[in-house]
Amino acid sequence: MPTSATANIRTSATNANLLQDIVLAKLFVSVLRKDLVTYELGMMEQLPMRSGKNLRWQFFANPVAATTPLTEGSDPANSQALATTKVEATIQQYGDYFELSDFFTDVAHSGTKEEFVKAAAYAGRLTIDTLNHVELANTTTSVGAVTPLVVDTVRQAAQTLASQNAKYHRSSPGGSYYVFIGSPKACYVMFGEGNPAWSDIKTQAMSDNLNSPLKGTPAASAMYDVIVKRSSNIQVSGGTTDVNFLIADDAFGISSLQPSQSQPEVIVVPAEPSLASPLGMRGTIGWKASYAVKLFDSNRVSKVLSAT
Repeated sequence: MPTSATANIRTSATNANLLQDIVLAKLFVSVLRKDLVTYELGMMEQLPMRSGKNLRWQFFANPVAATTPLTEGSDPANSQALATTKVEATIQQYGDYFELSDFFTDVAHSGTKEEFVKAAAYAGRLTIDTLNHVELANTTTSVGAVTPLVVDTVRQAAQTLASQNAKYHRSSPGGSYYVFIGSPKACYVMFGEGNPAWSDIKTQAMSDNLNSPLKGTPAASAMYDVIVKRSSNIQVSGGTTDVNFLIADDAFGISSLQPSQSQPEVIVVPAEPSLASPLGMRGTIGWKASYAVKLFDSNRVSKVLSAT
């Protein structure tokens, strides 16, 4: 969903300024989408209208090799049957709101309402990424310990995924990398600590020396087949342990945030008289979204543990 797209916006005011509504909706979308990290790595599925609350992903098993020569002019004796696997997830609703008084609305400096909308969007973004992290933490593939993160730990995770035939993530540059999602501390420590540090192996000379003569094999090249993304949204922690992730393609599914009945909404309720507030003393600005995330295969995502 481009940041220029509009989101749903609701208001209880009959004389609402529609232009302002559109401006607030665009602001909400741009802030919500900004810095979403794990969402961009999921296999997206959109819930059709009036089709229930369950999303479904369908997968085919890999076919076997056809090693029997064909008789000239004849087809294979039998067609090959492909086994299928179905994965489902249930859409759930999430949301929150902030209260503001009528007096506050009257005296607040210009731009205050926009700041409330930004706060609502930030909360929505943080919620989505947190839900993704919690679900990804269910993977049974794990490397690392309660120690500072070093490059070799990420190499071990990449080598594990490669040995499990996990594909590089299609959204990485050229579709040629696994994607590492790390907490700020984990990433900054890894960049500068260890032998070699991440800054060392990113130099061409070091890369050439370590790749030769085994270039192309998982053990030799997995160390470099990783792109790093720092996420300030990571909310998964095991006490003294940060849970970071190395993600391959088709590792997990997400519900689409594209325009549909499940797209996020910013909801503005002005401070106007009502049964709940006869004097119209308070209004609200909030958000809600319908969302689902589902881990597909533990062979395609590895937890990378490090000290907090």
